[in-house]
Amino acid sequence: MDIMKRLPGAAAALILAVFSLNLLWSGPAPAASERSLVTEIVREDSVAEAFAEVPAGREMDELLVEALPDNRPATLSEVIKRNPLIAFMLLAGVVGAAMLSLLAVLWYRSRTLRRVREQLYIDQLTGKWSAHRFRKEAEHLLKTSPGRPFAVIYLDINSLKYINDVYGYAAGDRTLKSVADYLVRNLRPGEIAARIMADHFALLLRDWSEQTQSRLQYILHDVRHIEQIQQFQISTSAGVYVRSGWEMDISAMLDKANYARGAAKRGLADVAVLYDESIREGIRAEKEIENVMLAALRRGEFEPYFQPKVDMFTGRMVGAEALVRWLHPDKGLIPPQQFIPLFEKNGFIVDLDLYICEQVCHLLQRWQTKFSNLKPISCNFSRLHIRNSQFQNSLETIAALYNVPPHILELEITESVAMENIETLVALMFNLQKNGFRITIDDFGSGYSSLGLLQKLPANTLKLDKSFVEDIVNHRDQVIVKGVVDIAQKLNMDVVCEGIETYEQAEFLQSVNCRIAQGYYYSRPLRTHDFEKFMEATL
Repeated sequence: MDIMKRLPGAAAALILAVFSLNLLWSGPAPAASERSLVTEIVREDSVAEAFAEVPAGREMDELLVEALPDNRPATLSEVIKRNPLIAFMLLAGVVGAAMLSLLAVLWYRSRTLRRVREQLYIDQLTGKWSAHRFRKEAEHLLKTSPGRPFAVIYLDINSLKYINDVYGYAAGDRTLKSVADYLVRNLRPGEIAARIMADHFALLLRDWSEQTQSRLQYILHDVRHIEQIQQFQISTSAGVYVRSGWEMDISAMLDKANYARGAAKRGLADVAVLYDESIREGIRAEKEIENVMLAALRRGEFEPYFQPKVDMFTGRMVGAEALVRWLHPDKGLIPPQQFIPLFEKNGFIVDLDLYICEQVCHLLQRWQTKFSNLKPISCNFSRLHIRNSQFQNSLETIAALYNVPPHILELEITESVAMENIETLVALMFNLQKNGFRITIDDFGSGYSSLGLLQKLPANTLKLDKSFVEDIVNHRDQVIVKGVVDIAQKLNMDVVCEGIETYEQAEFLQSVNCRIAQGYYYSRPLRTHDFEKFMEATL
C-alpha cells in the first residue's frame, strides 16, 4: 500500500473509495496499518490542490490497478458466511412471501370451488337441490342399493304460465318455492327430490308399494292446498317409472317417467301415470311419425276435411271448420289425435297449420266463382303462432295470393292460448280484425275458463266445448250453458256449440237461443267433393 502515500489527497481518496468497496464485498477486514493509512489520506491537502497533481493517462490507470487489493469476485457462500443474519432474513422473507402467495391462491380457489359447487348443487330459486345434485345422489342410491325397486316420479305444475301472466312472476316463483318445500317435507329417509327445470320436479322414492302409491296420490292432491298458493288453484300431473332389476341410468329413468307424465297431462289432473310398454310403443310410434312428417307434407298427404256449422232453426249452413286429416299411402286415414299432439310438441304444427290454410284459400278462390252466397271457413291455429311476430304477415300473404277476402277466412284459436299470453293475443286479434279477419275462441269451457276472458278478448264468435252438452240433462249444466250463451250474445258474439250428436242436445240449445251447432248430428267432417255437395244443398 505504499502507492497510497505517493498520491495526492483527492487521488488517494478515489483509490481509497474503490479499495474500501472492494474490501467490503470480497476482502477480509483491513489491517491496523491500512487503517492508519486511511487516517493519513484524510489529512491531505485540499481537493483542488490534490487533483492538480494527479498523474494522467496510462500512469493513472496503472496506479489504480495497483491500488486494488483483489479483483477476485466473491462467491454466494462467502457472502452468506460473512453476513449470515442478513442472508437468513432475506431467505425468510422469500419463503414467507411464497407461503403467503400460496395461501392466497388456495383461499381464492377454495372460494371459487365453493361457489361453483353451490351453483351446481343448489337450485337458486327454491334453495333446494339442483337437477345436477339430484342425478348425482340418485346414481349413488342406485349403486348402493342394487335391485331395490326405486320409483322415479316426474311431476309437473299445470298452468304455471297462467299464474305468471295473471298474478305476476313473483307469484309464480312463490308457487315453485312452496311446492319444493312441500315435496322435501314429505320425503322419508333415503328419498330425494329436486326441481329439474321450469315447473318440473323429480322425486326418487324407496319403493312402489301400495303405501307409497297412496302417499304419492295424497301429495299430488294436497299440493294445491298449500297455504301460500291455494289461491292459484293449481293442479299437477305426474309420471312414474319403477326401476327394474339392476338398472343404474337415472337419466333414462327420468326420461321414461317424463313420457308417462306427458300421458298424465293429456288426462285428468292430479293423477300419476305409471310407465309401461304401451307408452314405450307410443314413443316408438311418435318417432316413426317424426321420420316421415316432412316428406308427407311435401307429397300432399295432409288435406282439409270440412265440418259444417248449421243454423239449428233454419237448417242452413252458416260456415264450416277445416279439420286436418292425414291420408297415409300405406296406413290409410291416420286419426288426428295420433299426430296433432306430437306436432304441437315438436313445432311442426306451425308449418302444417299454414299449409292447411293455404289449401283452404285455394279452394275458397274457386268457390267464390261457384257459390254466390259463400260462408266463412275457419282454420285452426296453434298457440305457437301467437308467439311468432310474422304470423299476421304470413296469413295476409296467403289470403292475398289467392284473392281471398279476409271476411270469409276465419281463425279458430283455443282458449288455452289466452291463458299463456293474453296481452299478445288481444293485440293480435285487434290487428287481424282491423284487416277484416274473423276470430273464434275455440273449446271454451275445456280448461281454465273465465268469464272475464269474454270481456278482454275481442272475438267474433265463441265456440262452446262439447263438454257443455255431454250431460245436458243435468240441470246445473243447463243453467251454465244458458248463462254463457246470454253473456256472449250481450257482448255481440255469435255462439257455436260443438259436439252435437243427439236431437235432445239440439233441442235444448234451441231452447236457450243458441242458434249455431256443429257436430255429427248435422254432419261429420267431409272431404272436399262431399262438402261441395253439402253446400249446394244447404246454402
